[in-house]
Amino acid sequence: MREFIDVEWLAETAMFKDNVRLVAGKGGLHRRVTYVTVQEAPDFYEWIDGGVFVLSTWYAFKDNVDAGLAAIRNMRDTASGVCIKINRFLNEVPAEYIRCADECNLPLFVVDKDVKFREIIRSITLEINMAHVNVLIQLNDYYTYLFKTALEDGSADSMLLDFARRSGLIAFTISTDFKQLRGLRSFQKLPDHEYRLQTVKDIIKSSSSRVEYFCENEYHVFPCIARGYCYGYLVVLSADALSDRQRLYITQLVNIITIKWLDRQEQENDSLLSLLDMIMNSPERDQKQIIQFLNKKSIDVASGIRAIQLKYSKSKKSNAKVNFSVVQRFLIDLMAIKPNLLYIWDKAADSFTLLVDGQSREEDEEDLLRGFLYNVTKISENYREIYVSIGPAVTLLSDLRVSIRMAINSFLFKNRESSNVVYYKENLMQFALLGGAGSGESEFFLKETIMPLVEHDRRHNDCILHTLSSVVENAGLEEAAQEQNVHVNSIRYRLQKIKNICGLDYFNQSERHSIITAYMIYKNKDKYRY
Repeated sequence: MREFIDVEWLAETAMFKDNVRLVAGKGGLHRRVTYVTVQEAPDFYEWIDGGVFVLSTWYAFKDNVDAGLAAIRNMRDTASGVCIKINRFLNEVPAEYIRCADECNLPLFVVDKDVKFREIIRSITLEINMAHVNVLIQLNDYYTYLFKTALEDGSADSMLLDFARRSGLIAFTISTDFKQLRGLRSFQKLPDHEYRLQTVKDIIKSSSSRVEYFCENEYHVFPCIARGYCYGYLVVLSADALSDRQRLYITQLVNIITIKWLDRQEQENDSLLSLLDMIMNSPERDQKQIIQFLNKKSIDVASGIRAIQLKYSKSKKSNAKVNFSVVQRFLIDLMAIKPNLLYIWDKAADSFTLLVDGQSREEDEEDLLRGFLYNVTKISENYREIYVSIGPAVTLLSDLRVSIRMAINSFLFKNRESSNVVYYKENLMQFALLGGAGSGESEFFLKETIMPLVEHDRRHNDCILHTLSSVVENAGLEEAAQEQNVHVNSIRYRLQKIKNICGLDYFNQSERHSIITAYMIYKNKDKYRY
């Protein structure tokens, strides 16, 4: 079945065989015919589009051969053919027209004045419509196949093989993180297929913000997007421009593949939300199941795992939606440095929870300067509409929910004018106060402030914590010195050592408040009745 008609096809129809004669431009019989028109204005060639078949009595040029030649030359790239009615205003086609049409490979026909243009129009239009019907029949057959295959949970590989059979084009799909590829059987038979695949990846990386079809060299790339989120790309190989039928096939294929990707992502995200619920509400009871799930995703809790929370800064308009394509580009950049991070999309809260393994709380300060956390901060600078909150690294599953809570709640303390990255250590005291004594947040607060002092005293047989206790209990350095029977400078020297041990400066007012609060929690947490 034909999907288009060309001038050669028209020349074989009964109307043309019986009434219309080709006099020049035989080299252009391959030109496609998209529609037919009658034109008599002297500048009509300025208004026609590609593929038009022109019928004319040539009245505008009956006394001006040069103007007629100019019209033919100007139609060489836009018209599919020209048919001039003779014995009306022209008795015959001038030889100059014939030579010009041959040079331009523009099919030039003549028809006698007794043949009505409307009969030619009817004949050409019928052929064009029949070609369109043929395409629609093929498209309907293809849609039926795709729909049936999707309902039967058929694979993307089988769909892509069928597409190749119908269209004559090689195609494959690739996910946005480049981890999932389908339909490579035919592609891998091509020479230099590994180089070609890398070329495709480079093209997609450089155009990841594009949400519509784009083409570079022989690679035609169609994003598979649903609800503002790009799940992957259909890549079609063709050195030539795609035909209408091929484009219609591709549109149907992209829709079905996107639906399959969406369905798979919805199922995966539902599983991840269930995982998040178990971590937050029943980590002890479901410990085995949680660890198995994380191991399956190549996440090792024992190596140190931390939670990172992402929020998109929406417009103040009430109907504003999250631009997930921006979030997705951020995640792609992040996965370039940490490929196996796990992200959980909470659509109700418009937020993402990321779980990242291979983290160490003891190395946080160094990591902020040059490691993973540093890279997170640098990437975030390119996405000012995304807020990032970083929780602590933990090695126990029971502490993972604390890291998640702290990542989520860090947004409560974010200063609107500050960086779009919030680090949990900036708000440890607030976490402890809001979480209460005995909470996971309180324990992290003590680990960062008081426990380093306890460990220092144990290792070095020092008395920093005892000195701090005396200062707090006696409400002053002088009183503490008298109690310990030492000079006040000794008290001051011991307190100065706190900064080197846990990073907090006792002689800074706000940091002193944190130290004293931590000490009071440490002193009374075992005595407090909950």
